[in-house]
Amino acid sequence: MKGLSVRQPWAELIASGRKTVEMRMWSTNHRGPLVICAGQRQDANASERFERGPLGVLICVVDLVDVRPMRKRDARAACCHHGHISDELGWILESPRRVRPVPIKGQLKLFLVPDRSIFPI
Repeated sequence: MKGLSVRQPWAELIASGRKTVEMRMWSTNHRGPLVICAGQRQDANASERFERGPLGVLICVVDLVDVRPMRKRDARAACCHHGHISDELGWILESPRRVRPVPIKGQLKLFLVPDRSIFPI
């Protein structure tokens, strides 16, 4: 299955269903199941009000249903409180399903996660 590394607290917000748009500067043709992997580091720019969650583990599987230019109305779904979305693409995520937090080393761009590593909770 394809995987995407996302820093905390954003990975936790995706897993909980509160973040349904992931902002990226690059596109992908992939649509369908996508494993969200919590990165090894926290996002230092994230507000302290967000729950931080575990680092360096698989955290959930979502369905990537679309990739399109960000719209102003996407800012809330992307948990983008500064409102700066100029050249970003919105990855539209649906149906988060938590998985057992198995350690994994994330990578840049999309990468393959062995199916044998993914255990639904």
